[in-house]
Amino acid sequence: DRLNVERSSTSKSAMTIKQRGAWPSVALKLEGALIGEMSVGTDTSTSTAVTLTVGQFIEAIWERDGHNNRVTDATPTAAQIVAAIPDCTVGHRFTFHYVNLDASNSGGIICNTGVVGVGGRGATFAIAANRMRSFLCVVTDNRSGREEVTIYPLGDATTHSI
Repeated sequence: DRLNVERSSTSKSAMTIKQRGAWPSVALKLEGALIGEMSVGTDTSTSTAVTLTVGQFIEAIWERDGHNNRVTDATPTAAQIVAAIPDCTVGHRFTFHYVNLDASNSGGIICNTGVVGVGGRGATFAIAANRMRSFLCVVTDNRSGREEVTIYPLGDATTHSI
């Protein structure tokens, strides 16, 4: 069976497709490229830590230069993240990429309220000078007042050229 869906380019609501059947039945097959949106935020003027907005964190790249200071920015709270995802359910996932543009100092990201590292604990991820690190973020609890998002680092921090 095939389902063809066309949506208005102005539609902001989420679309859910559920497959009824045992795993590993195919729920969604794409023909062609899946092209999504990713925001790019840059802070090259602030030498102190900032708390990222959901727009700077969900499906985003954060470019940071701490101007020769070791800067550790904070994620949004899990409640803010869950509220920003339409029809958010446990298992929703997105990526976040941190690029440290500082040539001589490490930078990083610290988990804010309800955002945890592997094992359910608060975490700080350090990113060395001139390095980038990618993260998979998964909603692990979407209940009001108990929101939780787990961050999984994807591999080692990689070097980039400036």
